[in-house]
This record gives sequence, structure tokens and C-alpha cells, in this order.
Amino acid sequence: MTKETFTMSEIAIMKLIYATVALCAGLTVGVVVAVFVSIMKLIETLISFPLVIYKSLMQSYKTKILMQAFAPESPEPEVDPRSKEEKMWDRHIARIRKKEPNKTDET
Repeated sequence: MTKETFTMSEIAIMKLIYATVALCAGLTVGVVVAVFVSIMKLIETLISFPLVIYKSLMQSYKTKILMQAFAPESPEPEVDPRSKEEKMWDRHIARIRKKEPNKTDET
């Protein structure tokens, strides 16, 4: 048996080949793992998101029911839909009408 020795150029070529094989294998496995993880996350999101929304809506509904049961609403004061100017003119007309009967017929 003879010992074969490799020259520096052969070692460099072998390192380059190993690096290329490792890079290709790593990228291939990395892409497969990335696709697998993204599909699993998609499925998890498709299932969990509607459940989270349902849970939050039910919690708000329960809160609303409890608020109605334990803190009844006080009657709200009626809001006059008329503007300030309309109210001002109504007061003005009311004062004029109030003064009219006090006038005497002098003519």
C-alpha cells in the first residue's frame, strides 16, 4: 500500500467541490424547511384567526350584557335638534308676543 499525497491544488479543488455540494444541499434543505414551516404557519393562522375573532366578539357581548344587567342606563336628556340661531329667534319671537298684549289701542 502506498500513501498517496494530494497536492495543494487538488485540496483546493476538493474544498471547492465540498463547499458547492454543501451549499446546494443546504439551500435545498433550507427551501424545503422554509416551505414546510410557512405552510404549517398558514394552516395555523387560517384556523386560529377566526377563533380569536369569535372569542373577542363573545367576550365583548358578555361584557355588554353584564353592563346592561348591573349598570342600567340612565335616561339621556333630550337633545334639541335646533341650532343656536333658531333657539335665539324663538326666544326673540316669544318676547315680542309677550309684549304685544300689553300694548293699548291708541290709534
